[in-house]
Amino acid sequence: MGSVHLFLQAARKRWARLKWRFRRAPMLKPRLALPEPPIKTTSVRDLIERDLPLVFTPRSPVREIRFLQGRDDLIEDIRGALYHLGSAIVIYGERGVGKTSLARLASEKLCKEMSSLQGIEPIYYSVSEGDTFLHILGAILPRLGVEKIVTKVQTTSTSGEKSRVNLYLAELEDKTHTETTMAAKPLVEPLPSPQVVVDHLKGKRALIILDDYERITDAETRRFFPELIKKISDNQLAVTLIVVGIGDSTHDLIRVHPSVERNLTAIHVPRLSNEQIRQIAVKGFAALRLKYEPEAVEQIVRYSANFPFYTHRLCEGIVRAYMEQARNGQRHDWTIRASDVPAAIREAIRNSPPTLIETYDLIKATERALQVAYIIAAAPEEPIARARIQEYLTAWSGEDKEIDHTLKKLVDLGVLKRPDTGQYCFCDPLQRAYVILRFRADTPAEQLARVDAALAGVTGRPRPA
Repeated sequence: MGSVHLFLQAARKRWARLKWRFRRAPMLKPRLALPEPPIKTTSVRDLIERDLPLVFTPRSPVREIRFLQGRDDLIEDIRGALYHLGSAIVIYGERGVGKTSLARLASEKLCKEMSSLQGIEPIYYSVSEGDTFLHILGAILPRLGVEKIVTKVQTTSTSGEKSRVNLYLAELEDKTHTETTMAAKPLVEPLPSPQVVVDHLKGKRALIILDDYERITDAETRRFFPELIKKISDNQLAVTLIVVGIGDSTHDLIRVHPSVERNLTAIHVPRLSNEQIRQIAVKGFAALRLKYEPEAVEQIVRYSANFPFYTHRLCEGIVRAYMEQARNGQRHDWTIRASDVPAAIREAIRNSPPTLIETYDLIKATERALQVAYIIAAAPEEPIARARIQEYLTAWSGEDKEIDHTLKKLVDLGVLKRPDTGQYCFCDPLQRAYVILRFRADTPAEQLARVDAALAGVTGRPRPA
């Protein structure tokens, strides 16, 4: 019994010690896990709405090189020019063919790929009407570390007192008037010459894109930049100036000294082929995880008139129309159909540039003018001969109607131009696609079918859907 008593006494003492230890030890609380973030189920519709502004960009240049179609050869031409020190590049063509997209995306791509351009970030400047070379240099040169040539001055008048502040980008504003004007003042006298600019650029590496160059109206500025190109070429600087603008030739855009022409690369950006237009739609729909009916794509090709501007506008309109139906629970097939195209046409018409809308309103003032304009827009020939216009109109109306007065009126209004004797085309090439879209949207289906049948009989092409 004594041993049992001792065992129980020892057990009681051990239990008492254990109770004391647990009383002294802090209570360990279970570690709380952070609340899991709510799982956001991203639907296909959400992804499409997120990516649409990146894929189809009718209001801005193309943002990703994979969506720039049909320009591989032109990019290689730009690459070849960039191998030569002191080279200059002129990118020209019609409005809406993608000149800015080409200049920006090709520059970004080549600055990553070419060892001579490693570490360079292209400098982009879009010219505004009224810009002088001082405005342009004042925006570009500070980014190259050149700050001793030009500056801009801000002057503000308040109660007859003026305060002056030196800035790189500033405005001259008189508080007593509603007008605001820009003023640029050089820090060196006389005005900085192209040679002075070149002296400050020695040892620099740069790729400068001067976009919308045709908007320069100042005569002195028009003389300055060709001379600057010549000086850069003569000194073989590692600075390349890319001039981008609307024109039928380099001479329409910029006139350089004959001695510089050997170091000037002219890049003409043409309209895209039907297949290239088709690829913009096909690859864009695929990037948005959408399927499509072949006829829907063919209508986009037909109505784009070979301008990527209208391809992007139509495709964006089609996708937006589809997404609106998907939000309302009316569509779940993720397929773009030919029946979606009319809604896209209406969307493209609503969001077209005001100048195209105003010109069309002038055209439709008379039925004959509208017929002639649509024939010129829809015919495969461009420019189109007067006799050919007459042939189309006769097939359409069933009568041999007089068209010379109508053609002259459209020329006088600035709608049409004559590139050669007896040849006609639109002054603004984008007007061609707009006339097609607007006419087809405004014309009743039965009447449109008769027009299509009549014109198809002359062209031999299939009738539009």
